[in-house]
This record gives sequence, C-alpha cells and structure tokens, in this order.
Amino acid sequence: MSIEIPDAAVEAAKQASWGHSRATYQEILEAALPHLRAAILEDLRERCEQADRELKQMAVERKEHGIDREAARIHGKAEGVRLALSYIGDAERTGQ
Repeated sequence: MSIEIPDAAVEAAKQASWGHSRATYQEILEAALPHLRAAILEDLRERCEQADRELKQMAVERKEHGIDREAARIHGKAEGVRLALSYIGDAERTGQ
C-alpha cells in the first residue's frame, strides 16, 4: 500500500515504547486515525480507478477479437468496481 503513517502515530508508538501511560498513547493514536482513514480511502479509490481502466481496456480488446461473452463478463466486473468506487466516495464525503 502507498499509505504514509502520520507523525502522530509514530509519536504514539515511541511513547508507548518509552513506558508512557496508556491514556497518552490512546489519545495520540486517536488523533492519527482520521489521517490513516483518509489515506486508506484514497489508496482504495486509486486502486479501484486503475482496475476500472484496466477492465474497460480488457473488455474492448476481447470485443475486438470477437469474444463477446468474455467481454460481457469483464464488463460486469467493471460495474462492480464502479459500485465500490461509489461506496468509497460516500465514505469520503460522510467521514464514515
């Protein structure tokens, strides 16, 4: 994955290893979670967009070679990827 760990998460890990209280560790980690969540959603969106482009290209190639059944199957998979993209977009907008 191409997710970078926020400085707050690194700081939380350092403090935990230095024997700081669990409450301090938890507060710092909770501050880092929204950044991690946003990075994960962004990574998922990028991967789904890439998969959508690749599946569309594969479907076109199969159709050009007269393999319509395979093209239809690939097109169906691309629809599933686009549905996942819509869910990711909803999650990004609502913050859930």
